[in-house]
Amino acid sequence: MKVNQIIQRYITIVGRLSNRKKATFEQIKSAVFDSYFNYDNQRDEFSQRTLQRNIKDIKELFGVEIKFNRKEQCYFIQNDNPNFTHTENKNLLNSFHLMNFEKYMKNVSDYIVYDNTYYKGNEYIFDIQNALSSNKLIEIDYRKYEESDTPKLRIVEPYGLREIEGRWYLWAKIQGTKDDFRVFGLDRIYKLEISGGSFKRQNISILNYFKDSIGTYVLGEEPVERVKLQINDFMYHYFRSYPVHHTQRFEKNDDGYLMEIRVQINTDLVNKIFQFGDQIRVIQPKALIKEIKNRLNLIAAYYD
Repeated sequence: MKVNQIIQRYITIVGRLSNRKKATFEQIKSAVFDSYFNYDNQRDEFSQRTLQRNIKDIKELFGVEIKFNRKEQCYFIQNDNPNFTHTENKNLLNSFHLMNFEKYMKNVSDYIVYDNTYYKGNEYIFDIQNALSSNKLIEIDYRKYEESDTPKLRIVEPYGLREIEGRWYLWAKIQGTKDDFRVFGLDRIYKLEISGGSFKRQNISILNYFKDSIGTYVLGEEPVERVKLQINDFMYHYFRSYPVHHTQRFEKNDDGYLMEIRVQINTDLVNKIFQFGDQIRVIQPKALIKEIKNRLNLIAAYYD
């Protein structure tokens, strides 16, 4: 069987079982045959043993675990794999579905529109992952938004990758300096190569490093503040489905909901509040209220 047919079979099996759907062997077999018919009118031999091999391959390659319920005689996707988070699972399944849709649907642009700005710099992810797994140094030509048009060469020790609202960032330390960790937007990297050198990695987790912040800014030893925001019913449901931070809590009141998060006060937090305009009102702390007022005065001055 051709490689592209094998990949198509994996996509079909996962797609048939996505969205918490269950399927018997015959239903999966039918989906696979329909897929082959669409592909090139070929129907390959497909048995229970073949399906078991495919299930094993899907788990090893993509981390998607498919289980069999003997009582109901059906297959389903196991969503509580401790080595594979729900978010990773969802993103991977979405990629499968989009690949499948794009392959067979004519005029895909009439149905799906991608934000291409989100993909700028993603071509570096493979090399960064290799450097992360082997503790190799990375050479990058990088330019900040406020710098000149000429990128600067930096040799960095990579510690992790972070995705924020569809954009990817490299978390690293600049070699040979005592600087703290830095965050480099992949969209601002103009060239990236894995260096021949290596480094001794510190025992530190990217998840723990960013646990008290929103976005990409971590303010050293700055304290974590209890931030309280008054929000309306619409924002309550929005933040329930699209959390702003893992510490968020809600309390119903006469004006809607009081939302509380425990974070450092940084630029990304202020930007997040401004993103929703008059639908959010800062209750505390006073330092954040002062920052919001200063920003509002600067904005108003632009239009005087």
